[in-house]
Amino acid sequence: LSYLYIARVTPTDLAVRCVSSCQMAFPITELLNPRTDTWWTSMVRNSELPVGRGQQWVEIDCTRDKKPRRIEGVALRIPPMPQGPVAVRKFSVGWRRKWIGKGWRYDNVMMVRGPSFELLDQKGLQEFVLPEPVDACVVRITVESAATPDASCYGLLQACVF
Repeated sequence: LSYLYIARVTPTDLAVRCVSSCQMAFPITELLNPRTDTWWTSMVRNSELPVGRGQQWVEIDCTRDKKPRRIEGVALRIPPMPQGPVAVRKFSVGWRRKWIGKGWRYDNVMMVRGPSFELLDQKGLQEFVLPEPVDACVVRITVESAATPDASCYGLLQACVF
C-alpha cells in the first residue's frame, strides 16, 4: 500500500522552477531563503500587455523525485509600506498535479487555478492555507495586484510552500 502514500512537502523538496520575468537584482533562488535583504522583482515583459492581474508569477517545484507532494498552503514575506510600494498585495495560488518538463511551452499545461488571497501590510512570513490540501508537483503564485494600484512591477522577499 506504500504506492498510495503521498508525502507532505518539506523545505528540502522546494526549488524555484521559473518566473514570468525578473529584474535579476538577485538570483531567483533567493525567493526561498528567509533573508530580507534579497528579493524577486518582476518586469513587464511587453509594453502592449496590461500591467497587473495575472501577468506575473512565480513557480515553485515541490518535488525532487517527480512524485506529487501534499500541499496545504503557501507563505509569503513582503516589505511593508512605505518600503514596499511594489510588494505583492493580492495573489492567487495554482498547482500542477503532474511533473512535466521545464520551459516556456509548459507554462500553463494542466495548471489548476486555486483561490485568491490578500497579504497584510506587515513584516514577517504570512501563511495562507488552501481550502483543502492538494497533491501537486508544482505551485504557481500569480500576482493580482501590488500595494500601490499603479505599480509597474511586483516584488516578494520570500515564498514558501507547506
